[in-house]
Amino acid sequence: MTFTFRTPALIAASAVLALGLTACSASEAEETAPQPVVEETAEAEETAEDTADVEAGAMPEWGEGSLDVGEKIGAIDTDSWHVDVYQVGTGVTDKNSLMVDAETEENLLPAGSEVVYVNFVFTNTTDEEIPLSISLGSPQIASTSWAYLGGQPSFTSSAGYEALGLSDDGKQVGFDAPFLVAPGQSFAQATNFAYVPGDESEAEVGLIQVDDAGELLHDTKEEGAVIVTIK
Repeated sequence: MTFTFRTPALIAASAVLALGLTACSASEAEETAPQPVVEETAEAEETAEDTADVEAGAMPEWGEGSLDVGEKIGAIDTDSWHVDVYQVGTGVTDKNSLMVDAETEENLLPAGSEVVYVNFVFTNTTDEEIPLSISLGSPQIASTSWAYLGGQPSFTSSAGYEALGLSDDGKQVGFDAPFLVAPGQSFAQATNFAYVPGDESEAEVGLIQVDDAGELLHDTKEEGAVIVTIK
């Protein structure tokens, strides 16, 4: 299937209601269904933010994805990291998600839904090399009006990410933790969710360091969030 591109937008994050959901990861084996239609925005455009501007640096050898696509819609700062959030493009799902309303059994991201892709660019702002876990930055985004526990479902097809030059894993196959990020280096991870222009969404990150054996050092966890508006 061919991909068509245009200018996109994002959506929104967070909630609180208890209805059972189930989800799957984008790295799981995919069905041999038609690939999604994807649309792309122009190159990154900065917007005024409360956080200081930090230019993305070189990507580590294990990194994958783009550091400079989309329109900047927000930024997050933690003790060791600056994270720029970009709205990159949209696509159309070609299969149902695995998340349903427990009472109505209505699928929460059915086939034919439009989703927006958001890229998180992480930059090490310290003077030391940081060893990250396999989850890297664990980016998430959801509408502030989302009324279910467990976060919003995403379209798990890798084709949509690849068409926009993005990666949901943020790393190449064949590398293992610790994932070392030198001072000033940057890496990127993307995600997607239902596209609702104008809706406010909460973008979140969480980074945990590991020791030389790849074991989690939980006391090093850094988290941050920002409210963004999908365009």
